[in-house]
Amino acid sequence: MNPGWAGGAIAWIVQRAAHLAPRDLCPRLEEEWLADLSAYADPMQRLRFALGCCWAALSVRGETFAAGGASPRRAMPAGTTSDDQTRCRKLAIKLPFARRRDRLREEALAWVARLRRGLRAEEGSELREWLKRRSHRARIARAAAESDSAETLALLSGIFSVDPEWVEPPRRRSGVISGGAALVALFIAAVPLVLTHHYMPGVILGAAREGSFMETMGTVYANGRHALRRVDAADGTRIVMNRGSRVVVLDSQYSRSALLVRGEATFTVPHQPLRPFDLTVGDRHFNTSEATFDVRLTGRDAMEITVLDGTMTLLPSRASSIVDPLPTVLRAPEAIDIGPGNESARTLSELEAQARIGWHRE
Repeated sequence: MNPGWAGGAIAWIVQRAAHLAPRDLCPRLEEEWLADLSAYADPMQRLRFALGCCWAALSVRGETFAAGGASPRRAMPAGTTSDDQTRCRKLAIKLPFARRRDRLREEALAWVARLRRGLRAEEGSELREWLKRRSHRARIARAAAESDSAETLALLSGIFSVDPEWVEPPRRRSGVISGGAALVALFIAAVPLVLTHHYMPGVILGAAREGSFMETMGTVYANGRHALRRVDAADGTRIVMNRGSRVVVLDSQYSRSALLVRGEATFTVPHQPLRPFDLTVGDRHFNTSEATFDVRLTGRDAMEITVLDGTMTLLPSRASSIVDPLPTVLRAPEAIDIGPGNESARTLSELEAQARIGWHRE
C-alpha cells in the first residue's frame, strides 16, 4: 500500500526514530511503533506520536531534553560535578546575534558589580560612554533588577531615566505557543529540502536506498525471487523487473522520476520533452526525454547501464575530484560500468546489447 505523502512522511519519522535507539532494539521498536501508529487516524495525533517516538528513542540512548525546549543533552557520567553539568548544559551552537546578546549581558553584570564596590576615577567616564546606547541602558537596568540590587538601580535612576518595562520580569510563553512555533519553523525549513529530494532524490539525504525518504513519496514496485514483473507507470513508461528487484516511481505535473533500489530493471520511456525522466541509482543520477535502457545494480555503489535505444545523460558525481565535471552522454548501443571511483563506457555490438536483456525471455 502506498500511503499519502503526509502519512508516509510521518511513518518515515517513526522509522528514523527507531534507528536512534540502540541497535539491538531497533527492529522491535520499529515494528511496535509502526503498528501503534496505524491505530491513529488523525494526522495531528500521528505527528505527536512520531515526535514522542523520537523523544523515547533519545531517552533510551541516555539523552533527554532540557526544560524550555533546549537542545538534547547526554546524561552525565558518574562523578560529574554540578558545575560541570551546568557548563555542559549551556554548550550550544549560537547565532551571531545570540553571542552579542550574551556579551552585552556580561558587560552589564560587570558594570553592576563595579557600581556596588564604587567606581574608580577612570571608570566614570567609561560608564557614561557605555550608557549612550539605549540598549546598554536597558540591559544594565535589567541586570540590576535581576540581581536584586535596589541601591544600584536607584543609582542608575539618577543617571538616566529607567523605563519600567526594563525591570519587569520577562513573560514566559506557554508551552503550546513555543511548541507550535517550533513546528512551524520545522515545516518551513523542511519544505525546500522535501521539494529538492522529490525532484532529485539522493541529493539532500545522501544515496537513495531501500527505506529512504523517497519511498514514502512514490509508488513502490517489488517482485519476488521466482518471477519477472511488468509494470505500466502512469506516464506511459514500461518497466520490466528482474527477479528480486525493487523500483520506486514518482510522477508529477512537471517531472517523472524513478529509483532502482535493488536488482535489475529495463525502462522504456515515452517521449515527453516538457517532462524529462530522471533516474536515481545509488548516488548517481541520469535523465532522458525518450530512451530504452537497462539498469543493473552489481554492488552497493556499483552498477551497469545499457542504452538500447535513444540517449541518456549521466550527471557528474558529487564525489568527483574534477572542479567542473561535464555530464556523460550515452547513446545506443552503449553501456557504462560504474563502480566506486571509476567509470568505463564502451560501445556494444547488437548481439551483446540483446544479451544484456536476455533475462526477459526466461
